[in-house]
Amino acid sequence: MIEKVFRKISIVILLTVLTLLSTNITYGAITKNTPFVEAKNGKFYIRDDEFRFVGTNNYYLHYKDKLMIDAVLDDAKEAGFNVIRMWGFLDGDSNSITENKAYMQPEQGVFSKPSWAEHDFVSGWDQMDYAISEAAKRDIRLIIVFTNYWDDFGGISEYVNWYNEKYGYTRFHPNYLHKKDFYTNEEVKSYYKNYVSYLLNRTNQFNGRKYIEDPTIFSWELMNEPRNPKLEGGKIEDVTNWADEMSRFVKSIDPNHMVALGDEGSFDKRADWDYMKQAQHIYDGSEGVDFEKVLALEKIDFGTFHLYPESWGINHSHMEWGRKFIIDHINVGKTLNKPVVLEEFGISANLGRNRELIYTDWLTAVYENGGAGVMFWMYASLDTSDNAVDGGYYPDYDGFRLAEIPGKYKELDVLKDFAKRFSGVEVPFVEKIHVISPYTTTGYIQIESDLYENQMYPIHVIVDTKRDVKKVEMYLDGELYTTLKFNKDTNRYETNFNMRHIYRGSNVFLEFKAYVGSNVILSEAIEINRLLKFDYFVNENYDFNTQYGGNDVQLVYYGAYNADFLSSTWSNKNGGMIKVSANHNRDHFWSEVKLEVMNLNKQLLVSSYGVSYDVYYEKSKLVEGILKPTDEAYDTAPGFRHYAALDPGWMKIGLNEHNIKYFNVEEVTIDGVVYLKQHIMIRYNANSNHTKLVLGLVTNHLLYDGDIYIDNLSFYGRKLSGDALAPDDYIDWYLEREEQNRKDRQKKLITTISIVGGSIVVLVVPAVIFIIKKKKQ
Repeated sequence: MIEKVFRKISIVILLTVLTLLSTNITYGAITKNTPFVEAKNGKFYIRDDEFRFVGTNNYYLHYKDKLMIDAVLDDAKEAGFNVIRMWGFLDGDSNSITENKAYMQPEQGVFSKPSWAEHDFVSGWDQMDYAISEAAKRDIRLIIVFTNYWDDFGGISEYVNWYNEKYGYTRFHPNYLHKKDFYTNEEVKSYYKNYVSYLLNRTNQFNGRKYIEDPTIFSWELMNEPRNPKLEGGKIEDVTNWADEMSRFVKSIDPNHMVALGDEGSFDKRADWDYMKQAQHIYDGSEGVDFEKVLALEKIDFGTFHLYPESWGINHSHMEWGRKFIIDHINVGKTLNKPVVLEEFGISANLGRNRELIYTDWLTAVYENGGAGVMFWMYASLDTSDNAVDGGYYPDYDGFRLAEIPGKYKELDVLKDFAKRFSGVEVPFVEKIHVISPYTTTGYIQIESDLYENQMYPIHVIVDTKRDVKKVEMYLDGELYTTLKFNKDTNRYETNFNMRHIYRGSNVFLEFKAYVGSNVILSEAIEINRLLKFDYFVNENYDFNTQYGGNDVQLVYYGAYNADFLSSTWSNKNGGMIKVSANHNRDHFWSEVKLEVMNLNKQLLVSSYGVSYDVYYEKSKLVEGILKPTDEAYDTAPGFRHYAALDPGWMKIGLNEHNIKYFNVEEVTIDGVVYLKQHIMIRYNANSNHTKLVLGLVTNHLLYDGDIYIDNLSFYGRKLSGDALAPDDYIDWYLEREEQNRKDRQKKLITTISIVGGSIVVLVVPAVIFIIKKKKQ
């Protein structure tokens, strides 16, 4: 306890010192006389100077303490990230708001401290005032978003709930409003306008400026990631009309600032643009937003688009898909003569992909094709709370966080270099070998070789150079291992690494050399550990045979996508199970209900190496959806895609490992009813930051309205397998290489022929070979 208190005090002292030091640094401050940023002729301008930028996102600048706000702004200033996108809303009293002890609009039309707020709750209005005032001192501009499509911090669901609660409408009442009605219901739109008007007319208590008169604000955004999915009855024109109405409303109050929608950039009727037909729902209008029609609106000043290929169902070629997506949006902007910004993008740190390479590729695409700006998700800094990790930093809750942690994020250097390029500073090109597989940010990686066919681990590298590459070699502990082959389809150099060339439990170093011209490009060394072979055993099981109490392990709602969650309770069915009432009512490749394992012992979670559970769906209630060959996971549809995730960091485990067509699932009969029972077993390695386990119940083009049952939640330990060090499990690659060299020499001799008088003489060759072998002996 004493160490914990001392650690927190140390962090606060450090932040205080940094804050005091920062007051001695001279920034080019934004004053009330500084020009506003404006859009014209397809570009951003400050007066007559074109303004291109690399910026970032941070969602806590309006509710965290001043030391944390200062830390983010100081780091951004130092890095050259001169535009930050932040939230300007805390709608209602949801858990995501009360847990952060803050408020802005606790009730519809109420902007003061609510009666339920405890003494340590802060005003989001005060914190936003401070953030704007401090950003101005550092010459940083802010994009401020009015609300959220998602439920985090309230969002449009809260506006709809206020309406339903006002009139007492329940789910099955004919006048009950759903999310899609936010865009069309006049009263709900008046709630939104009331909030926006209050925000726009606010006067900053720290610098005395009205928001509408402050050039620190780059622009307003109507909503974060608006959608109106067709599967939920949404219409594309509703979002377009809403954006038109609200952008005009904002401009009627504030003609000084630009306005954007804040959307992800989904298209309509552009399925033929989709790279390799991997994400048709982003291009065919399924998400209910038309980027082109929105950008063409008179009062929308610039376009926005986001980029998360992993989250959108792209299975491969994430970098290439993203590059095409970027160019598509920039080209639309050129056609409409309006600037466009890639204002959110990310590749998860938890899925083993080379973010340094991918971010380089994407920013190059924006820069070389004339994009106006880039903003990565998300930038964090020091944390004064007990939740701090990595030596005092804000946690990586979603797998996308970047922070100035020494030696941790090479991709930050890429972003900083491009920040210089976008501002007009020349940055020299540096040749580099990007290792795609095996990829690690730390220089160390553990590999479970049994997961790969014949223990052959795939090696992939890309050589970033403007010169011709003669060859690429791979070295094992400093010795030449092999020469990689070039794959022109993927632009990669590839080979397979036989993991049997490493003893289980031991480490080797891999390095790569690329020969270009008369020079050699060297990669950084990667230390590989071949994991021992383990047998797994159950060390804790929850069979739910008895009804649970308040502190017992249970499953509670954690979120939903393309699905509706109704309830989660204990049931005595089959001797005791958890009953989850849900509705997978969207004909989609990903219809999900997320369930947190509540009251789970953290030590059990982080010390275990596997988790399993049984899932039951009533067979007669399953309805097949309509499939297209371009759908994600088409080969296992209609069916299930269950997985799990560790939080914070949202590290998905078991993803796509249990995809299966529903008619291939085991059938069982319980109380005369036929159920489909799937056993899910997932191996994982948690870290000390993980505190939550979330089960993801996912259907793939399989509709279901009814009860789902969960049983036998088990956690696994592991022990060394009896055959982990079997003699045939290791191959001495030095001897193997010598043997291969001998065979190659022998092959050359056999193919050496003498032509005598037009006859081919081959009988002498065996004798020659015999003599050579004898001499060697």
